[in-house]
Amino acid sequence: MPLRDLAAATGTSLTTVRRRTQSLLASRLSLRCDLARPLSGRPLSAVYFASVPGQYVEETSRVLAGVREVRSCAITAGPHNLVIDVWLRALRDVHAFEAHLPRKLPHLTVDDRSVVLRTVKHMGRLLDHAGRGVGVVPLSHPRGAGAPVMPPQSAGSSQESPSSEGTRPPGRSGDSSSNGPPYTPRSCMTDASWNV
Repeated sequence: MPLRDLAAATGTSLTTVRRRTQSLLASRLSLRCDLARPLSGRPLSAVYFASVPGQYVEETSRVLAGVREVRSCAITAGPHNLVIDVWLRALRDVHAFEAHLPRKLPHLTVDDRSVVLRTVKHMGRLLDHAGRGVGVVPLSHPRGAGAPVMPPQSAGSSQESPSSEGTRPPGRSGDSSSNGPPYTPRSCMTDASWNV
């Protein structure tokens, strides 16, 4: 989004937006660029639900940040205090990756795992069957109502934009305020490819 559009959307001057953006980039903001998973050479996504004793969470997070296959790692509350999302080359790699973890992380226990059959939404973008962005689900304030599904802003897209009907799984409103306050897990990420 151009800074001029960001200034208009926030009701702030262009100079203020430019100054604040430069300040964030210089201090604590990391930008993330994602691509369609099938084009990455690692078309398979798996999620591991793991546990690690509290005193080893930070160390484990640092190690996982350096593992090439790990796309995100969230420290959570509950029976599984780490949720690890990985991109792999093939289905056989699901078990091979899990077998490799104890060698690097002896305190980590994988309690469960899931293979992701299809990702419908990632980082606020609605995805088509090939993993390409075809729409946006804007973030809403936790106290606000659910956000409408919007088409992508780029005019050059040849993809059809999905309507708001049928884009969310049954029984899911897409608005976490209906189930209590939203939970944003703290990220394990320490390099530019990680969320902060």
